[in-house]
Amino acid sequence: VSTQSTWGSVACKVSDWSDWTECSQKCGGGTRTHKRTMVSPSVGNGAGCPVLEETVNCNLESCSANCITSEWAGWEECSANCAGGFTIRSRKVMKPPVGDGAACGALKEKKACNTEPCAKDCEYGTWSEWTVCTKKCGGGTHKRTRTVTTAANGGAKCAEDGEEERECNDQPCPVECKVSDWSEWSECTEPCGGGEKSRTRNIEVKPTAGAECPPLVKKKKKK
Repeated sequence: VSTQSTWGSVACKVSDWSDWTECSQKCGGGTRTHKRTMVSPSVGNGAGCPVLEETVNCNLESCSANCITSEWAGWEECSANCAGGFTIRSRKVMKPPVGDGAACGALKEKKACNTEPCAKDCEYGTWSEWTVCTKKCGGGTHKRTRTVTTAANGGAKCAEDGEEERECNDQPCPVECKVSDWSEWSECTEPCGGGEKSRTRNIEVKPTAGAECPPLVKKKKKK
């Protein structure tokens, strides 16, 4: 760069400006400069050297960075095997947000799982009382029943029969004495002066259980 001079005086001589430097900050406001050097100083009343360095502001935009998270982990085991549970998955913050950057958002997610009803076994109510035996002796039967209070749903099924039957009163029935018809009256024991005659009957079936037979002989006197 040349400068004008007057007689006996020489102005300061400087070089051309250098290129601008890189900005000192990538965001949030920095500075950059360029320079020039003095080639020769002024002499006498020559003009002095001009500014040798200039600085300007740069990259004034805000330094902002969005949050960075990891990928979602796998879903955890469901909290219940049936009838509705929940499962959770999570992720981690790798880099928090900077400035006006986007927030990280939820780090956990929850959802329902295993919503199908639980399997249920068949359930019965209590047994009823036994019915009256069909016979008082000689072997009979009586029954009792129960009803289904909860139908099976994927579990153990109900038995085919909600009824039980068993034998009862199997002791022998008592046998009553059975006798034949009366025989004819016998001849009188005396031809005169008073006697008696009789008639009889026989046991055809002997009694059991303490039963007694009726009289087997009947007598009457004759005057």
